[in-house]
Amino acid sequence: MNYRRRRGLLPPVVKWLLIANAALFAADYLSLIFRLDDAWFAIERHLPLNSEPSQLRPWQFITYQFLHADFMHIGLNMFALWMLGTEVEERWGYKRFLIYYLTCGVGGALLHLGATYALGWPLVPLIGASAAVSGVLLAFGLMFPNRLILFIFIPLPARLMVLVYAAVETARALATARGYAVMNVAHFAHLGGILVGYLYLKMMKPNPPPIRRI
Repeated sequence: MNYRRRRGLLPPVVKWLLIANAALFAADYLSLIFRLDDAWFAIERHLPLNSEPSQLRPWQFITYQFLHADFMHIGLNMFALWMLGTEVEERWGYKRFLIYYLTCGVGGALLHLGATYALGWPLVPLIGASAAVSGVLLAFGLMFPNRLILFIFIPLPARLMVLVYAAVETARALATARGYAVMNVAHFAHLGGILVGYLYLKMMKPNPPPIRRI
């Protein structure tokens, strides 16, 4: 069995992504609970990805990835980031992983906006790390194809998990596009994270061979 080799509790990028997501979620939640209108307005107005062109800003392609709607939303994303991203970052290094993670998030935002404008959907803001995490799932599946991942209480090899996830998200995206499902989850953003992640990995140089230190 291929056991995980850990050099520490958490690699730096995964650790700070977890902290940043948790901090922004807490700030947003507490400002709403305690009616701190200025703080809540600043977060909710300026950091999500606004689909309305007049309110769309370049930084929102990054900042939207650090906001979440509720505890389940952030919990699932951060658990997947920790479970999958730790080994990917340890294998790649922190710079390569951070660029890949954010790039997948930007790719998800672009595909979501394209689908929104093309299909005439309501121009509602987009939040969540799911597009970036979807890209991390792809990278993990390619690097550790036979590692088992639990999917709805069923252990699946990582490469099969990626295919199942992509197929499910494609079906949901098409159902939403055709009006068969309510548009409350940005499935096209998830697919964008996978697609851009795949294109990015195809262009990346292979990892150098490991060096044994004596």
